[in-house]
Amino acid sequence: MNYLLALVCPPVSVFLSGGRLQVALSAVLFVLAIVALYSANTGAFMGGYAAGPVLYVLAIIHAFVLAHRFYQRQQGERHPHRGTKTQSKL
Repeated sequence: MNYLLALVCPPVSVFLSGGRLQVALSAVLFVLAIVALYSANTGAFMGGYAAGPVLYVLAIIHAFVLAHRFYQRQQGERHPHRGTKTQSKL
C-alpha cells in the first residue's frame, strides 16, 4: 500500500512508513515539483518542464526507500549491506 501511495502522494507514504522527520523533506520536494510544473504551464518559469519531473521523481525515490525500510523492519529482515546479523542494529 505504501508503494502505491509513494507514486501518488509521497509525503503520505513517508508519514505512514514512520519517517516522521522525513515528512518535511518529502513535502518540500513534492510541493516544489508541483509549483515548478504549474509555473512552467503559466510561462513564468520555463525550466519547470525539466525541474518539475526531476523533483517529483526524487520525492518518489525518497518515499520508496523509506517504505522499503519500513517493510524490512516489519518482517525482521536486515539490509544486505549492513554486515552480519550481530552488526546490524535492527
